[in-house]
Amino acid sequence: DFLSNLPANNSVDVVICPPSLYLSNFDNAAFALGAQNVSEYASGAHTGETSLAMLSELGCTYVIVGHSERRENHGESSDIVASKVKAVIEA
Repeated sequence: DFLSNLPANNSVDVVICPPSLYLSNFDNAAFALGAQNVSEYASGAHTGETSLAMLSELGCTYVIVGHSERRENHGESSDIVASKVKAVIEA
């Protein structure tokens, strides 16, 4: 309820990046929606990954890429992060 009652504020940009499971629960003009991760692959079977197309369908206009937790806990190298950044920029 708190987020749905936020007033629109044109002088502040707010981006909410919930876990991907909950992205569809957020629909509010007071803030932008982002994802916590994205696949570097545009399509294909990549179990557990979320493509840019899927995130776009959910209304995401932002994504976190290169987060320290992904790098440390999931072994994302600089090459993987670079692939993700390239995919996001080209989308």
